[in-house]
Order: sequence, then structure tokens, then C-alpha cells
Amino acid sequence: SIVEIDSGHWPQFSVPDELARMLIAAIRED
Repeated sequence: SIVEIDSGHWPQFSVPDELARMLIAAIRED
């Protein structure tokens, strides 16, 4: 499935679930 990520300073984009989880994990580590 596709997950839409909309983060304050990032443009909105759609990525596969697995990649979305990796990106979210990286964001949370910052």
C-alpha cells in the first residue's frame, strides 16, 4: 500500500510502507 508522509519542512510524497517506516524511524531519531 502507499503511505503519504506530510512533515513540516518536507514536501508531501508517497512511498511504500517499508520505506515509510524507515523514513519515520530516521525522523524520530533526529
